[in-house]
Amino acid sequence: MSQNAESKFVNTKNKKFDFFKSCIKKEVWELFCKKFKSDVTAASYKSDLSEFCRFTEKCFQETDFSDVQKYYIYMKKR
Repeated sequence: MSQNAESKFVNTKNKKFDFFKSCIKKEVWELFCKKFKSDVTAASYKSDLSEFCRFTEKCFQETDFSDVQKYYIYMKKR
């Protein structure tokens, strides 16, 4: 999760791959979050998805299975 990531990995200054500003409509995210009973759950998903998108340097919709495989390997090493 991004809150535990190395500072060199989490680049908060790079807006190019900001998952929520670049890749998903606010309405879609709000609809997705409606099923959650806790704001903490929504924040956790947001953090995880943002980290994945920063890692791949792609919008979520542009990622594919190979991106997931690379991310999985990266997370296993952490």
